[in-house]
Amino acid sequence: MNREIAPKVDKSTGRPGMTLWSILVCGVLRLDLNADYGRLHELVNQHKTLREIVGTSSV
Repeated sequence: MNREIAPKVDKSTGRPGMTLWSILVCGVLRLDLNADYGRLHELVNQHKTLREIVGTSSV
């Protein structure tokens, strides 16, 4: 799947960032909840289940 997104971009260089999965989850949350970016930021950082879904939880 990563080969289909920006195939000419070297993904081993540049700033490390969010995975495609976490971008998808955040996008779906924002659109479905009609949330602004402040609420989305707070949800993803504070909600335990969302942190597990996105993959940022250490538990």
